[in-house]
Amino acid sequence: MNTKKYITSAREAVATYDAVGSEAVIELQDILAVLIGPSSTPELTGRLAGRGLRTLVEMTVSELEEEGMTHNEALKVHSGMLLAKKVRNVGKNETRYTVRSPDDAASYMMAEMTALTQEHFVVLYLNVKNEVIHKKTIFIGSLNSSIVHPREVYKEAVKHSSASIICLHNHPSGTVINIVS
Repeated sequence: MNTKKYITSAREAVATYDAVGSEAVIELQDILAVLIGPSSTPELTGRLAGRGLRTLVEMTVSELEEEGMTHNEALKVHSGMLLAKKVRNVGKNETRYTVRSPDDAASYMMAEMTALTQEHFVVLYLNVKNEVIHKKTIFIGSLNSSIVHPREVYKEAVKHSSASIICLHNHPSGTVINIVS
């Protein structure tokens, strides 16, 4: 397979990954070919993929250059591996706010919602430990009303695999936040 056909094939494999939805389907060699770009060859990407992902993640730009890449190609692959490291650590050190009562929910949102000049309908999405995993303003209303369809609330709940939800809305007059859980 010539280089142009190889990179085109790798790009197609990576581009259709989302539709397929399985990590096992996409090959590391194809991902590397797309990262390296038009000068990638099956030999180079095969050799790198053969080292395994754990080794690739730890390789320096210099080590990648020693494998036969230009500085820019090595930098692209190294950046991709750094991104993989960051993605792996997403959420590990995150401390989440725990809601134990309606007062906790009000405290969590009060500062953000008291200065608003229109009604906002906000939903807190909680996990099984009652920790806030997502917050979304579902609707911004007028001066004194906010019309919300349940479909919008539950769509987000399903999307984030929420165990429970807390719905809040403000009064632009600055009085209180109403909470429904």
